[in-house]
Amino acid sequence: MKSNVFSLTLCLLVNCTWLFLGVANLCTEESGAPNNVLLKCGGVTGLLVSFPAWYLMYEGLANRQNSFVLPPNPDLPWNPSRRS
Repeated sequence: MKSNVFSLTLCLLVNCTWLFLGVANLCTEESGAPNNVLLKCGGVTGLLVSFPAWYLMYEGLANRQNSFVLPPNPDLPWNPSRRS
């Protein structure tokens, strides 16, 4: 779960961010300005992207030699070590 779930979340949220920001620039208001609601949605999803991105960065860098706090390694039901 460590990297796969967060990688998928990161990719989905980045794509949603680009989608919101792109549609905001295509659906302009009468004055020619981008749609503010879609711009704000794109900004919020951009902020949400930062959390899985930070976790993936920390997970890749943290190990026993350079960190006191390690990311959790949950025991998932489909792990081979749990089956026996």
